[in-house]
Amino acid sequence: MKPDICAWMRPLGYAGVVAMGLMTTSCFYVWQEPIRYGAGGPGQQYAAPAPGTLDELQAQRGRQQAGEVKPEPRNTLPPARDPDPELTPVPTPPRQEASSVPVARKVPGRDGFVFSPYNNKMIDVKGFPKGTKVLDPHYDPSEKKYFRVP
Repeated sequence: MKPDICAWMRPLGYAGVVAMGLMTTSCFYVWQEPIRYGAGGPGQQYAAPAPGTLDELQAQRGRQQAGEVKPEPRNTLPPARDPDPELTPVPTPPRQEASSVPVARKVPGRDGFVFSPYNNKMIDVKGFPKGTKVLDPHYDPSEKKYFRVP
């Protein structure tokens, strides 16, 4: 080191010398020529930017400002396409059983009893959960007169 710097650095000690060395080495900057995209001067052609990068977006904006390219409209939806019949789900028909089985009416004031939807006679349904399909005991089982517990 030069004598004037050594005299100035002596009170700082070894740590100060190392810190000063780190500060001076971090101040160096290597200049790199920026990459230019698009057409250059006469007879010059620059490289095209990689698709999907910030450089491509900046080059496109530069061409738009120069009037070379019209700006693309924003927030546009892709064109509608015809649905593929192989990929279209087939709707399932509603269950006919649920709509064909009537629901009995509760007997007011008597828990566990209902009126039959077929002949309005009182039936004991204690122990059957709500929505259960029950055979009407006033009819023959071959007639299949079922109702649902309300």
